[in-house]
Amino acid sequence: MKQQNKKNELVERAEIIDDPSKKKADLDIINKKLGEILDLENNLKLSIEKIEKNLSKEIRNDPEITRADTVNCIKIFFNKIIKEFDIFKNFDPVLKEKLYFLIQNVSIIIYNFCHKLRQFGYSRHGINYLIWILTHFESNVILSNYKYLAWRTKLYVELAYCYDDINSYKSAYKVISYAQNKVMELKAIEEQDSPLPEHMKIPIENSMRILRTFELKYGLYVKK
Repeated sequence: MKQQNKKNELVERAEIIDDPSKKKADLDIINKKLGEILDLENNLKLSIEKIEKNLSKEIRNDPEITRADTVNCIKIFFNKIIKEFDIFKNFDPVLKEKLYFLIQNVSIIIYNFCHKLRQFGYSRHGINYLIWILTHFESNVILSNYKYLAWRTKLYVELAYCYDDINSYKSAYKVISYAQNKVMELKAIEEQDSPLPEHMKIPIENSMRILRTFELKYGLYVKK
C-alpha cells in the first residue's frame, strides 16, 4: 500500500497526468514506468549508502590518509557513485528533478571526502569530482534555487581551494568568477517579477560577500 501511495504521489508531483480522461491502459503504463523508476531510485539510494559506509571505513583505517591506496580507494568509490548516476541519463527531465535529494546527499559525501583529501595534501584528486557534482547541482532546477545557494557556494569555494593548493590560482579565480556569475543569474531570475523578498535576498547577499572575498584573494595572484 505504501509503495502504491508513493507511486500515485509521484504521478501527481511530476504532473504526468494532466487529463482525467486518460484511458486505464495509459495509467497502467505510467504506473509500471513509475514503479521501475522507484525501484531504480531505491537501488541507487542503497548503493550510495553502501559506498558511504565503505568510504568511512577506509578513513577510519587511515584517518590522516598516509597511504596512496587510501586515496585510490576513495577515487574508486567516487567513480562507483558516478556510474550509479549514469542510469538516470535518459530519464524524463521532470522525473529527474524529483531525485534532487539524491544529488544533495551525494554532494555532501563528495564534499566531505574531497575536503579530507585536501587536508592531507591530495587536493588534485578531488577536483574532477567536485566539478561533476556541481554540474549536477546546476542542472537541477530545485537545487539551483536560493534555498540551496549557501551549500552550492561552499562547493564552489572547496573547488577553488583545491586549485589553490596545487598553485593553480588562475583556475581558482575562474571558479570564483563563474560562481559569482551564477549567483547574479539567479538574482536576475528571481527579480523578474518583483523585488527580492528578504528570505531570498539574504542567502544571495551572503554568497556574493563570500565570493567577493575570494575574488580579491585570487585576483591578486592573477594580476601579478
